[in-house]
Amino acid sequence: MISLPAAGDAAEMEGTADDLESESSEASVFQMLTEWQKRADEQGTYRISRRKSCEKLTTKRLQSGKYNFKWGRKLRGGQRFRQIWALLSGACILQDCFSIPLLAFGRGPTWLLDIMEAVFWTVNIPVLAWFLSIHDSWNWREVILACLVETILVCMLYVELLTWVHSVDVAVALLRGLQLGRVLHLPRLYDWAGLARPVSNWMHRSSREVRALVNMLLSMVLGLFFLHVLTCLSFAVRSDGASLDDLPMQDQYRITLETAMGRLHPVRTAENMLLPTQLERVVALLASGSALLFGSMFASLVTNDLADIRRVRRQQKETVYQVSDYLTIFPIPWDLEKQCKEFLRTKMAGQAAPCKAEIAQLLPDFLRPGIRSEGVLC
Repeated sequence: MISLPAAGDAAEMEGTADDLESESSEASVFQMLTEWQKRADEQGTYRISRRKSCEKLTTKRLQSGKYNFKWGRKLRGGQRFRQIWALLSGACILQDCFSIPLLAFGRGPTWLLDIMEAVFWTVNIPVLAWFLSIHDSWNWREVILACLVETILVCMLYVELLTWVHSVDVAVALLRGLQLGRVLHLPRLYDWAGLARPVSNWMHRSSREVRALVNMLLSMVLGLFFLHVLTCLSFAVRSDGASLDDLPMQDQYRITLETAMGRLHPVRTAENMLLPTQLERVVALLASGSALLFGSMFASLVTNDLADIRRVRRQQKETVYQVSDYLTIFPIPWDLEKQCKEFLRTKMAGQAAPCKAEIAQLLPDFLRPGIRSEGVLC
């Protein structure tokens, strides 16, 4: 007859089975650890060398960090110097744009400014070479070519200063007029001065009305510069010069400006063709054509800006009109209605931030890792 185990014996057998299973599992674990230990012993030399390399790499990183910190301070100082120098260069170029056309009225008491400008452009040659080679990463051929052109312009300026007389002949005016070629440097100087990014961000954050006003002001400045050049050119090619020689320079400029502006309208084309000299006729016709072109561009710019402003306002007010139509059918208290409309106006006037997923789809593949490292894209 088979005797069944008691309840205590059954519990003891279950405990023994669990202990055997745990011992077998622990044995397998220890056996695996032993195998890993053997593998570690076989590659011990590699591990030791790797730790040494890591220590060396850490030391190098710390040293490079100190060096980069010092170099970063030098770089920031170089950027500040580049910005100041770019602002000074831009101011000199703009001053040339105003003063060089005035040579048509004769030399004024500006010899000290001319000497200071010549010294500045002389010092600018090595500074320009440093900027182009270090910051813009030009090769040595391009740097040498740019410095050669700048050297030629400086030499022409010194030749013009050495031939200092109270009257201006054609050769001196031509030598000084070539200095206006530095106007082509204005975009690069604008970038070096660090104005591109803040101005772009300010224009993006500002309203369309402000941007339209800025465009109009820039167009007006260009128009004034055009009138200034036209006035000086008209005085240079005038045929009745004896009647204005005895007047002071301010009166000569004012009378010539009035005459030049009177010849701009296309209705005066027939009268302009009857001017005494051929140069006067050519200048008058070119001035009329340039005025028509500038006027059409200005009108197109203003019209596009106004149409853009009306379109945006219509989009902003569309939701407000829909809510107003709804509230006329289902009226609510007036205070609550004003709050609803004010909230809608404020919400529609604000610019919604673009979605990161949409921006990620627009950008190319080679730009995404760098932008993700900056934390801009997810």
